[in-house]
Amino acid sequence: MPFTIGALIHDARQQRQHRAEKLQLTLQNAALIDEQSALRERERIADELHDRLGHRLTAIEIQARLLLEHRAPAGVLDEKVAIMRTQARDALDDVRAIIQLPAMLGAREAEEAPQGKSLLQQAKDFTKAVGVQATFTFDDAVDALPFKLKYVVLRVIQEGVTNAARHAPGEPLQLSVRQNHAGVRVVMTNRTLSTSPERIGRGIPSLKRRLAQVDGSLTIQQHEDAKFKLAAFLPYSTTKEDG
Repeated sequence: MPFTIGALIHDARQQRQHRAEKLQLTLQNAALIDEQSALRERERIADELHDRLGHRLTAIEIQARLLLEHRAPAGVLDEKVAIMRTQARDALDDVRAIIQLPAMLGAREAEEAPQGKSLLQQAKDFTKAVGVQATFTFDDAVDALPFKLKYVVLRVIQEGVTNAARHAPGEPLQLSVRQNHAGVRVVMTNRTLSTSPERIGRGIPSLKRRLAQVDGSLTIQQHEDAKFKLAAFLPYSTTKEDG
């Protein structure tokens, strides 16, 4: 009998210890999950800060620099100031939206969806805002893409145009957005005035993460003739809903 009671007490202690260890492991796992979730959230907020504020502030900086470097006629001056004011106002709206992440993230993205504007028109508006002269080749079909894909396409365009404005001011940009049965390809090419690796910029990692969310890819090429090419591919089957 004493042996049986002792064995029971021993078993009970082992079970309590096992439960305590299991609880500790559960708490550690929960803490790790919370930490990873927080890191992902910080990364997402950082991406939003770059993509929204970075592009708008770049537009403001470029317009301000042009005003300082060139004595523009009154009409041109008014136009550039109006562009700067619009970009500044939109940047403030972005700050308010980002502060309210993640709850407002989807709502803010919905606000940035084309409201009567095609992707082509949005691209033209942005290139004008940052002072880039561009030629455009767009397939009309891209405006029928799901919103999530159009949103990423717009971010690709903004990043490429911003890079061109920063690293190749005054150089013309060729911008192409084409769609086929496999997906959408965005290609931007221009001659670059910079051969520094910094030409890629900090926005590229953010852009790669956005493309990864839609199984897309990004390639960047610097040719010997100083030609710079940024190309993104977003897979999308136009026939997948038919089957």
